[in-house]
Amino acid sequence: MSAVPTPRTSTRRPLYGWLIAEALSLTGTRISLIALPLFVLETTGSATRTGLVALAETLPLVLFKALGGPVIDRVGARRVAIGCDLASTLVVASIPLLYHAGLLGFPLLLALVAVASALRGPGDAAKQALVPLVGANPARGDRRAWREWSTGQVAATSITTYRAEAAPPHRPAGRPRARREGN
Repeated sequence: MSAVPTPRTSTRRPLYGWLIAEALSLTGTRISLIALPLFVLETTGSATRTGLVALAETLPLVLFKALGGPVIDRVGARRVAIGCDLASTLVVASIPLLYHAGLLGFPLLLALVAVASALRGPGDAAKQALVPLVGANPARGDRRAWREWSTGQVAATSITTYRAEAAPPHRPAGRPRARREGN
């Protein structure tokens, strides 16, 4: 009796699943990194508040990515990656819901952005820790991951730019459009 050969694709399934998940996650992250500051600029007209939102997106991400190693080691990279991505998605999804309900003040927006960013840090680090586990050749997995990251960057920037140009601005009732210099 001879052994039944398994299809080559079955050994690549974890790599392809990881690449697809990484592409979706990066695209969503990049869209929110661009869209949230634009949202604040359009609704408030304040460059200071826009900068604060950008800071709230960046600082926790960097800090928690650097400090997330022990959590990843204790809980597991796969669990941390999936849990942080799901929690971050829920937090970011609550922003437009709260805005349309009239419950989103600027302090709450800053807190939600910081929490989503703090969740993304360990999640991103955990996904990077999975690279050697999903591909037979870690170097090839890294190249594919870089391609996915680049594709996510380009796609997110294109989608956000298109939406920002095509959609009419959304302003809270009673707030005038921000004045531009020279107007």
